[in-house]
Amino acid sequence: MQVVGSVYSSVFTEIGCIPMTITSHTKEGGWTTLSTFNWVLGNTDPMDYVPPSICAQAQLEPLAATEKADSFFTVLKSLSKQTKVEN
Repeated sequence: MQVVGSVYSSVFTEIGCIPMTITSHTKEGGWTTLSTFNWVLGNTDPMDYVPPSICAQAQLEPLAATEKADSFFTVLKSLSKQTKVEN
């Protein structure tokens, strides 16, 4: 599916064409990155990829009206401010 105005980038291994990183950006969803590692070729048990049953009961914690959700970028910004203060 192609979304108008979206961009993406994919990184694959040279041998085996195994996907390592896929990054995309849409106006609606912002940036999304999926990184994979520790591939084992020939895995025949699909249950290895099924999340544990405890994940079905997981609940998101609601944000207070004054809270803003953190993202990768807000965390980096916060860490950079802490580093500047420490120096």
